[in-house]
Amino acid sequence: TVEDELRALYALGVDGVFADFPATAVRVRDSMHPEG
Repeated sequence: TVEDELRALYALGVDGVFADFPATAVRVRDSMHPEG
């Protein structure tokens, strides 16, 4: 899924992405790093 792909990228240390679904990218990022 898109969420799985984003989690994998963020887990590798990617700081940001260009995404077709930016709200999803932000939600996944925030769920992985809730402190901000």
